[in-house]
Amino acid sequence: MEETVNTSKSELWNLSLRDIFYKYVRFLPLFVLSVAFALLIAYLYLRYTIPIYSVSGSMLVRSEQPGSQRNNELEDLIGGNRTSNIQNEIEVLKSRPLMQRVVDSLDLEFSYSAKGKIKTVNVYKQGPFIIESLEIFDTTRSFTLKIKFQNEREFRINDEKTSFLFGQVFRNNLGVFRLIRNPLFSISKEYSVTWTPTYTAASQYAGAIQVNLKSVGTGILFIAMRTTNSRMGADIINKLIRSRTSSIPSNGKITSLMENPSLIFIWGRSPTQTSRLMSKHLN
Repeated sequence: MEETVNTSKSELWNLSLRDIFYKYVRFLPLFVLSVAFALLIAYLYLRYTIPIYSVSGSMLVRSEQPGSQRNNELEDLIGGNRTSNIQNEIEVLKSRPLMQRVVDSLDLEFSYSAKGKIKTVNVYKQGPFIIESLEIFDTTRSFTLKIKFQNEREFRINDEKTSFLFGQVFRNNLGVFRLIRNPLFSISKEYSVTWTPTYTAASQYAGAIQVNLKSVGTGILFIAMRTTNSRMGADIINKLIRSRTSSIPSNGKITSLMENPSLIFIWGRSPTQTSRLMSKHLN
């Protein structure tokens, strides 16, 4: 048995490169097909998977003010120390009331999606129109409007037979609305617009916010969220920081360190490619 193994090893070592080539060349078609199949799977994954981005910003929580050592000692006595200040700010930044101000300011009650042949993409501030709600009959529940364009000017709502024009007021069982054209982007065939009550939308976005101490002893808070639309994430982080800092008096303890949040690409296409594709609505 051992002699057979040793003989096989010696024969393998005695093979030349030419012999090895002719020995395994018969497997070349299988190897090529395997590589081609793997590349195809990778292409389809990147083509039809919605990319995710991580957007972040930083905020400084000051625990000291110039010339206020005596006041700081008093704060420590009553429990207003640096650690509690930071923990309080973390909770405030993650709170729903603060996020409601962000939702109202950015009009995040409405979310816009473009429907492609395979997937649906969030087109926040990149759609060919915005919707104005003149009246919503039931403000306690969410609803979705399906918008199909017949041409560059006419569209239908929720598969109804009646066509409407941009700027024309239309009414249905959900409320009274009208569409305003955004000429910066071309029109695709089908969109969906979802309205969510402010408190519900604020709860969703507040739940996506992550606030952590950037490093021990610095008082710098790291604010981050993951989103399928990089521009929306940046706007939310910016507005969240500004809303919080604007609610503090001029002699307060909070300062925004980053007015424009950083964008970290997690997976999928690059942000530039995604922006271009979103403007085309990924048909």
